[in-house]
Parts: sequence; C-alpha cells; structure tokens
Amino acid sequence: MQLIVAEKLRELGFDVSIEHQIDDVHIADVYAQGYDRSLIVEVETGYLPPMFIDRAEEYMEAKIAVKALKYSCAADEFYVATPSYLRLPIPRALLTGATNLNELKVLGSKVRDFFGDKWEALLLNKGSDCKISGAMYVNISKRDIYIVKF
Repeated sequence: MQLIVAEKLRELGFDVSIEHQIDDVHIADVYAQGYDRSLIVEVETGYLPPMFIDRAEEYMEAKIAVKALKYSCAADEFYVATPSYLRLPIPRALLTGATNLNELKVLGSKVRDFFGDKWEALLLNKGSDCKISGAMYVNISKRDIYIVKF
C-alpha cells in the first residue's frame, strides 16, 4: 500500500520518500513534499491484536490517535491510508478544524487504556495541534487511491 500511495503522490507532482525518518524514533510510512506543503501518510492495514477484539473500534480509534500524535505535527498535512474495503474509526476530536476538550478527554481515556498514561497526557497537551487532514482509501487491485479531505 505504501508503494501505491507513493506512486499516486508522485503522479500528483510530489517528491516522495517511503519509510522516511522523522526524528530519532519515528519513521513515517510515506512522506511527500511539493506545492509548498508537506504530507505524511501513515498506512493502517487494520491489524487488531486478538486481546482487544472485544473493543475493536475503540482500539483502532486510539491507534489512529497515537499515529496522529506521532506524525501530524511533523508535516503540513497528515493522512491515514487504509485499504478501500475497510472503514476506520477516525477520531472526531483530531479532525482538522475541530477542537473540543471534552472529546479530547474521552479519546484520551481510550488512548490510556490501550497505550498508557504517557500517550494520554501527550494527547491532552498536543491534541489541539495534531490534526488528521484526511483519509486515503487504497484500492489495491486497481492500484489507485481515493483521497478524502476532512
């Protein structure tokens, strides 16, 4: 999926890097630069640890929130890419243009449950700055993507 996303972004005129080093710890799946803006795209395959199957939607929402915290402030725009046959629970509290402290707190408790206190604190401190710009739905068989901006 990284290659399909990278290929599409190149077609749109971006310079693209796969597995791009953001800092000493974080590596973005796809980083693109062009048109006076940068993008980071994190590919989410939908893997769910079996121990969280009874809270699948909450786990995936928290996982996407953590990805947004890691990567969205490192570029002008941040997207989550997923296979077109999946529907991911995108955290409403992190949508571009939406800042609601109550929603951040609810999301924070989910993040704490699955990823720990450190990530909850980071979400509550940086959540209003770290936004999800949109989603990319990857049609693997057609090697195409559909981009939805939020």
